[in-house]
Amino acid sequence: MRRRANSDQTSVAATAACAEIAARHDRERWLAAGLAPAALRSGLAVLIAFNSEVARTRDLVSEPMLGQIRLQWWRETIEAAARGAPREHPVAEGVAQLLASGRVEAAQLSALIDAREKDLDPDGIATLEEFLAYADATAGAFNRAALAVLGATDAVTARASDHVARAVAVAGQLRSVAANAVRGRVLLPRAFLGGHGVSAAAMIAGRPGPGLATAARELADLARNELAAARALRADVWPSALPVLVAARFAERHFARLEKARYDVFSENLEPPPVALPLALAAAMLTRRW
Repeated sequence: MRRRANSDQTSVAATAACAEIAARHDRERWLAAGLAPAALRSGLAVLIAFNSEVARTRDLVSEPMLGQIRLQWWRETIEAAARGAPREHPVAEGVAQLLASGRVEAAQLSALIDAREKDLDPDGIATLEEFLAYADATAGAFNRAALAVLGATDAVTARASDHVARAVAVAGQLRSVAANAVRGRVLLPRAFLGGHGVSAAAMIAGRPGPGLATAARELADLARNELAAARALRADVWPSALPVLVAARFAERHFARLEKARYDVFSENLEPPPVALPLALAAAMLTRRW
């Protein structure tokens, strides 16, 4: 009985820690998880926290080799969790609970780790095609895992989720241009930027020239097309997928702010006001539309 009590306490503590990590590092997904049934929110919290841990790898290390070591640690952590012997780490313990639920497979989590290898490549992303493949492997794979937690795994819902994920990934990268430049990083496709007369060196220096706004507008238009493709499937999408697909509203609002700023990705006016996300979520909850 005492062992069961200790196990329950560990479970509660791990879930609480994952929720804190999710809220701190991925507020949009964390707030969206609140639209899920109460019994499934802890699973989403664990998934968001895990994704945050691997997604922040490049920001937490001083050189790519250390990033490789960190990603390998997480691979081994997933293997241990799948065996029911999680490491003493709150996210690892949460992952063990999530895997034990049978809703998510270890391979899905391992794929999220593998996708972050690209973040460690000093050459960045070359082409627009590679950029979209990166979006599919990161945001797209996360969405698929989140749908698995929600039990919304039909083919149409998955396709809609993939379209939304691409739009969300584009929005996230456009929002992060200035912060990445400070770190000496460029994650937008370099050949695509070069086609607009923009070099990685100029972006890192904060002097990209007018071509960057044109490139940003084209990427935003591409993402808007992805949102339109997702919404064309809306009639056949499972309603239970709302906590994942509501991200379409967040991305759409970011593109509106970017358009207002004349696609200046270095603008200081791109972050949403504090009430924007809660209002978008409230609208989605009332209308059940994304």
